[in-house]
Parts: sequence; C-alpha cells; structure tokens
Amino acid sequence: MTEQKQQQQQQQQQQQQQQQQQQQASRNSKQGKGLANSRTEFLDWFKAKNMVAYSVSAGQSLLYNSIFPKHKDRLGKKVRPPA
Repeated sequence: MTEQKQQQQQQQQQQQQQQQQQQQASRNSKQGKGLANSRTEFLDWFKAKNMVAYSVSAGQSLLYNSIFPKHKDRLGKKVRPPA
C-alpha cells in the first residue's frame, strides 16, 4: 500500500472517530445526561468538537489540569453538583 493511501485511511478513521464522538455527545445531551458524568466524558465532549480543555475548575477548585500527572487519577471520577 502506498504511503498516500495509508494517510487517506488514517484521515478517514480519524473522521469516523470524531463523528462517533459527536454523535455520542449529541445522544447524551438528548437523553438528559447533561454534558458529562465523569471528567473523562467532559474532556471527550470538547475533543469531539475539535477543542482541548487542558484545565477544568469549579469556583476556586481546580478539578483537572493536564500538566499535573496526579490529576490523571481524577479523570474517571464522577462529576456531581456540590452538596
């Protein structure tokens, strides 16, 4: 396979992944799930729209920042309103 064909296939796969992410984000919002249930879903929502959220905060609290390695542990945690 030529290099050009491989690049085309990779581009097509990336486009398909983006479309799937956008469709999932759309389904979630239609089902009343809101923006996200976890920080990972929240960041995926931005990724589906070709944006990058490198930092997430709520009020004075920093929930996630991509430059802090320990924050990766927080990605799977649920996002919920404060008590």
